[in-house]
Amino acid sequence: MGIMHDSDSDAGQGGVSVDSLLAALPSTDNGIHEEAWRAHVSFGSWLSVFSNGQWRRAQVVDETDNLLCVSFNDSDEEDMWIDRGSQDIAQENIEDASLIAVDTSTWQPPISSPRPPSGLTNVGNMCFLNSLLQQLYWRPHFRDLILCTPPTNAIEHALVECFEGLHLNDGTSIDASAVLAASGLEGGQQQDIQQVFLLLMNLLESHPAVGCVSGAIRHTLRYGGARRTSIAAFHCLSLDVVGVTSLEESLAEWAATEQICDFDWDERATGVTISKQSTVETMPSLMVCHLNRFTLNYHTWATDKVPSRLAFPIKFPLDDQYILRGVVVHCGDQASSGHYKAYIQDNSTSLWMEFNDSIVRPWDVHTNVEADCFGGPCSDQCAYLLVYEKQQLDHS
Repeated sequence: MGIMHDSDSDAGQGGVSVDSLLAALPSTDNGIHEEAWRAHVSFGSWLSVFSNGQWRRAQVVDETDNLLCVSFNDSDEEDMWIDRGSQDIAQENIEDASLIAVDTSTWQPPISSPRPPSGLTNVGNMCFLNSLLQQLYWRPHFRDLILCTPPTNAIEHALVECFEGLHLNDGTSIDASAVLAASGLEGGQQQDIQQVFLLLMNLLESHPAVGCVSGAIRHTLRYGGARRTSIAAFHCLSLDVVGVTSLEESLAEWAATEQICDFDWDERATGVTISKQSTVETMPSLMVCHLNRFTLNYHTWATDKVPSRLAFPIKFPLDDQYILRGVVVHCGDQASSGHYKAYIQDNSTSLWMEFNDSIVRPWDVHTNVEADCFGGPCSDQCAYLLVYEKQQLDHS
């Protein structure tokens, strides 16, 4: 990592000197306390920097507890990270502080703790995307991989922009329209959130963040004494809700052996009945379960919503190291319309929140999960996606 101390004269040939940068920062003289000083040099603040006989404009484009990243108007100037200094920096003149600039070509900015939760603006039937983005953003490993991996295409750029907005915002709502545009979805139309989730994972392709939700399923076919197996990747498990009352029952039904008739096993065994069974071979760190509540009505050729009640536990039935972290619910009695909102747990506080587009408020999972998420014949609101996260066990 290239480090340049404030005693150095220049930041490179024709570059802005560190001394000039420090001189541009507000002074903490005259009793200005640390909070007020930081308010002057927070995200989005503009600084005037005098260097090489001319004034240049620089904006704070990122910050952590100890570092500021400034971006210059001049196209020939690279972004620069500056260390804020010691914890007592507010008690001394900023020009005398021990600050450094860091070469960003070899340094990865740290991921600080998120600020207070922000909502996402609904600019027209975007509740499905807003609920999905909040679920992904509030899973720390997925979020950090998005923010720390240089974007290479439109969807990655849009996700970084959205996550940075949520990460550095002061609690006001963020517009995620860029993600909608980059995904190729048409604005103003309701979408199935599970299909949009799979679309995003497909667009991200080999991005490291996709690994968080990537698992493997083993399919086993049996006929007579013969057996065939295959492994298939998955990003979410699609589970039925009809005929079952709990997630445990639905998972058991998903993994149960089924009979397939009129199957051509080989050239000599055609039109035979075989058995098929599926098991989870590898579980991802984020286990996303899709509850199949939308079904095709063969009389009307419309997609109907299945309101069946389905209870689910805090710990994932297949592995109790996985804890429930998020729920997306669908409100309304029609599959083609209605509204999505998300319930999410903050890992750092263990508190749950309700994200209803731009509205964010506390939510108690133990008190409200049954009424708000389990569904039933008398409720038009029920869970559609479940997000379980593997706990990081402490072996110390």
